[in-house]
Amino acid sequence: MPKGYTTYASAEEYYKNQPISSKIKYMIPIIIVNLYLLHYIIKLESVCECSKDWKRTFIKYSLLITIAMILLYIFGPLPYINLSNLIKYLYAIVGFISLIVIFLYIRQLRTLKCKCSESNARILMEVINYIKSAWLLLIAIFGGGLVAGILRINSY
Repeated sequence: MPKGYTTYASAEEYYKNQPISSKIKYMIPIIIVNLYLLHYIIKLESVCECSKDWKRTFIKYSLLITIAMILLYIFGPLPYINLSNLIKYLYAIVGFISLIVIFLYIRQLRTLKCKCSESNARILMEVINYIKSAWLLLIAIFGGGLVAGILRINSY
């Protein structure tokens, strides 16, 4: 096997063997972005009447769930191992639905020409959604092999 590669029996084994410092290094920027987007959504709740919609509430709670799952991953029992498969699949489904809801919500805000929702956070949310969608498309096209290969590479 080439230097720098380690085989793992599963993704769970890979995540289990990661030191907490490595988890923090990669997850803190994700938490910061999610908190920034959550702040944006909460601000819309208080100052923007044209943004009022069930999608806004859904996005808010999906951001809260994402932040909680990341914190569990870093500091708590590893959700990939300790949570039941049902919870993992439900979280994946909510994530996928969240992509669709965010696209619809941003399109709605643009259609309404909602000035109070215009911000860098809205643009960031849209860009992140495009990136997540592209990632899901790659996984759908190439299957889990792409992800499994990435998980086998050790960081130096």
